[in-house]
Amino acid sequence: MESQEGNHLKNQNLKFAKEKSFHKMKLQKGHTVMDFGSGEGKDLNQLSSLVEQHGEVWAVDHDPLMIKQSIINNTKSNVRFLKSSSERLNFRDNFFSSIRAQNVFEHLENISETTNELIRVLREDGELVILSFDWSSVKINTNFPIVFNEILEHSLPTFSPNKLTSTELLDQLKTTQLKEINMESFSISDTNLELFNQLFFNQITRSGIVKEKIAKYDIQLFLKDLIEKSKQGDFLFTIDLFLIHGKKSTSPDEQTKSTLASSTSA
Repeated sequence: MESQEGNHLKNQNLKFAKEKSFHKMKLQKGHTVMDFGSGEGKDLNQLSSLVEQHGEVWAVDHDPLMIKQSIINNTKSNVRFLKSSSERLNFRDNFFSSIRAQNVFEHLENISETTNELIRVLREDGELVILSFDWSSVKINTNFPIVFNEILEHSLPTFSPNKLTSTELLDQLKTTQLKEINMESFSISDTNLELFNQLFFNQITRSGIVKEKIAKYDIQLFLKDLIEKSKQGDFLFTIDLFLIHGKKSTSPDEQTKSTLASSTSA
């Protein structure tokens, strides 16, 4: 029962943040939109419904396997698929009404170049919406915080190769042709140890990072502690999810006007 409640809490918070990201796109009938870094295409059907049959949804990803899976997962006639690098998008200027990127920016090699390219293909006053986890914010209640901090330090490149934080991305966006930039933060928490392992720890152990960098005995004590806390109903992990939104300026010379919204908790 506790596991189900944890999943429900997490799913509700993530659902709220995702729905808000769609709302920030200001989607209308007939809009042409991009799902940048579309992955397996889990959000394409919803985007397709929001712009209706006269609109277009472009699924863009650099990984051909992800594009292939997206095509399998989506059958809507107004969804298009494109394999593309993030630094050079094969679209004309001012093509999209809005662009949405979820869990993408933490993986980019060149954030500045990619951001400018997204803005180039965005229409004037078009919406750019970014939704991502801040992996440096992961916290758990453990009796071995030093071991966990070591694990987090060595594993961060697995989840965020560029070690991007929300404030760093916000500062970079303020130097671009975006205006009315705002950010919201959502604290996602869960009591389900199995879910924590699926999202975080299992990926690290598969990559071998923990075994290479941290003593086996320390890892065993750390895991035993988590299992005991889970049995006692005391296990909890949290991570921050941030939503950044901005509009393309009507001209390159327009001074960026950024408003940092107060952080809100889901």
